[in-house]
Amino acid sequence: MNIKKSTLNSYKRQVEMYIANNNFNAALDLAAKYPLIKGYTICQTKALSEFKVKKDNLLNVYHVQKENPYYSSASGMRLFLVAELETLFERRQKKVKKKSFDSN
Repeated sequence: MNIKKSTLNSYKRQVEMYIANNNFNAALDLAAKYPLIKGYTICQTKALSEFKVKKDNLLNVYHVQKENPYYSSASGMRLFLVAELETLFERRQKKVKKKSFDSN
C-alpha cells in the first residue's frame, strides 16, 4: 500500500476526531482500513492479555475481521479499537519486580 504521509496524517486526524466524539465504530473502520495507522487497533489475543476481560466480554464490542497477516491458512483476526476498550475496561497493570540490593 503506497500512501502519502500527508494522506495518512489526514486519516489519523479523522480517527482522532471520531474517537473524541465517541464514534468508535467509524474510527475502527477507518483505522483498520489503513493498517499503516499504528496504535489505534488491537487484536483479540492482545486485548485479552492487556485488559482484564474474558473472551465473552468482547462478544458485544464492535470489531473488524481482517485476514491474518502472519498465517494465511489461519482464521481471520478480530481487531478492536484501543480507545473503546479503554473506556469499557480497565487496563491490566504490569507488575514490575524491584530488585533488592543488599549493602554490606
